[in-house]
Amino acid sequence: MSNTLPSMETERLVLLPWKLEYAEGMLLFASNENVINSADNWSVMGHVRQAKTKIKRFIDRNANEWAIALKTENGNKIIGSIGIWKHAKSWKDYSKYNLSFNLVYLLAEEYWGMGLCTEAAQKVMHFAFVGIKCDALGACHLNWNNRSRSVIEKCGFNKINKNYDMNDPKTGINYCLTRENYLNFHGISQDSAEYGIVDVSKYEQKPRIEKPQQKYDPRQPRQSKGSPYSIDNPIRKIDGISWIKEPTGYLCGQSCVAMLTAVSVDDVIKIMGTDKSTSHAHIRKALNYYGIRYAPINRSPEPHANLPELCLIVFTLPEYRHWSLYYKGLFYDPEFGIINEYPPNAVLCDVWEIYP
Repeated sequence: MSNTLPSMETERLVLLPWKLEYAEGMLLFASNENVINSADNWSVMGHVRQAKTKIKRFIDRNANEWAIALKTENGNKIIGSIGIWKHAKSWKDYSKYNLSFNLVYLLAEEYWGMGLCTEAAQKVMHFAFVGIKCDALGACHLNWNNRSRSVIEKCGFNKINKNYDMNDPKTGINYCLTRENYLNFHGISQDSAEYGIVDVSKYEQKPRIEKPQQKYDPRQPRQSKGSPYSIDNPIRKIDGISWIKEPTGYLCGQSCVAMLTAVSVDDVIKIMGTDKSTSHAHIRKALNYYGIRYAPINRSPEPHANLPELCLIVFTLPEYRHWSLYYKGLFYDPEFGIINEYPPNAVLCDVWEIYP
């Protein structure tokens, strides 16, 4: 659970692993749109139950996430959140590192400009590089967010995307700092064990036994009842993909099937029987109807494994699970567009090979 993380103290702050009892404290800053509009995977909260749901997700995911609490005469006052999110192996800027994280943070507006976020970030960085001995930390901010830029630069990160549109306020600026550079700058020994009691087992890759892939899933019917298509007469030969943006945040699965079949999202909704979030069963029902051949689902593959030429993918993001489509080196993602790497903060969960 998240509370296995250590509590950490700075001159003005205490960093506390999130607990449900801190929900009202979270609501105080997470109800402010000015705070949330620059934060990935957060939404403006209007009720304490939303804060409890967020904290429960931190705990259930064993997240590296701390409440930022200000020391006061009346005790600790929660004013923000800070954490490190693990990078997926396919992120090209971090693929050479065995273990890397992205530093994320947000702070109540009334405490901006006081150096508190930098103070919290430096403590978490020390935990990451000395405690769990990660190889690299990343950080990013939108081009318009000069406050976040200041935090990142004061913490010693180096910019890694040199070429970007400085006139686009929504451009993401990415940074990186390696463990070697951090330790050298601060004069810390490579073998420092200041956080030696930290359990680092959750960061270790677990060995998997690979199963031989079948030509297609033997459970797949040759033709679904009421369908004009079959696996011998599919709706089309998949020799290209046209990207489709999901009409709402619930329709990523329907949109992926629409891209595979070259039909509208509305048509897929009718076949699936749902305009809400989709399960594997919903996807399978639609693929069967359109005669699209698929392999058995390859659950939880190695993050760095080569992906099939064409496949459906389930990603786990900090707030939700998400369907995406991969074809010949590109992700045709209903939410994030056509991209050549995993969506931001995504962790590979399931791979489902599709046969063109």
